[in-house]
Amino acid sequence: MSIPPMSGPPSGVYTITSLSGKGGVVGVAPILPAFQQLATFPENPFDSKWQVTRTPKGTYLLSILNGYRYSGVLDDRIVIATIHEHQSNEWEITSFQYQGPNLYAIQLVDRSKAWTLDNVDSEEQSRIIAEHLQLTKDLPPQALPYQLFQIRKSMSSA
Repeated sequence: MSIPPMSGPPSGVYTITSLSGKGGVVGVAPILPAFQQLATFPENPFDSKWQVTRTPKGTYLLSILNGYRYSGVLDDRIVIATIHEHQSNEWEITSFQYQGPNLYAIQLVDRSKAWTLDNVDSEEQSRIIAEHLQLTKDLPPQALPYQLFQIRKSMSSA
């Protein structure tokens, strides 16, 4: 089933939040190894802000301010923030506004994998992995909650 062609947000500084599971802001811990798996954190304790850059091709580059310039998929499954350009991926961000305001699916450009919350029912924080985007047979198709993320303009962005 194909995804409706609704575009993502304009370039800017955003907070990315999961509304599924325990919820929380998508980011990384305040340590800076070469890369980290993305995870959700309650109440944004590390002030995770994302630079969302729309390219001329209509794809997106995602980076965490004050830390990681790139984001990508490691070992075909682990969504990471990284300092290494060679680990970077371009993303497609698709609006699912009919499921809620500012809700998006974030996928690799070839649409083979999408950001997905892992261990949604766990008491631990959820990590972000890459899996095939699951869509309902409804019209318009709907994404499952653990594959949708709210992308909101950061209040402190200039």
